[in-house]
Amino acid sequence: LASAVPEDEKPTALPAAATFKGAHGIEGIRMNDPVMLSVDAKNVADDGSGVKSSVIIDKEQVIAWDPEYIFLDSGGVALVRQDYAERPDYYALLKAYNEGHIYQYPSSTAYYDNMEISLANCYFVGSVLYPEAFAGIDVEAKANEIFKFFLGAEDYLSVLESIDSGYCEVVLG
Repeated sequence: LASAVPEDEKPTALPAAATFKGAHGIEGIRMNDPVMLSVDAKNVADDGSGVKSSVIIDKEQVIAWDPEYIFLDSGGVALVRQDYAERPDYYALLKAYNEGHIYQYPSSTAYYDNMEISLANCYFVGSVLYPEAFAGIDVEAKANEIFKFFLGAEDYLSVLESIDSGYCEVVLG
């Protein structure tokens, strides 16, 4: 679906607040993230190696990249909110914050990779970055279809939402 979007119309994005060896704030990022790669997103953190890795970066690097969209792992959202409360001026420098383009998706790593979460996250990220290309897809229905196939759960999305780990826009402040 994303391949139909011209390259010059694709916005930049950053997967942040990554959970690896614990939760992290905005400085915990995913380089060469499989979700971003799957939807052909312009991940500002990609280093060209193709090697998936999660790393801690200097927060100033996020400002230098200034992504149009930021996707937060639900496991790190509380740390981002805490950081925002202490440093709102930092976030005011970010295009994604100023344009209301900060989103949360469920953590796909909890002791091991949860492939069903990553797959559902692809549909969510794609629908946010390329709304016209994904217009015919009901993301919630697709996520529940994926969860039912992998987990046998009828409405696992409700379970995620009940623990504040669902898909949503993140409003800071």
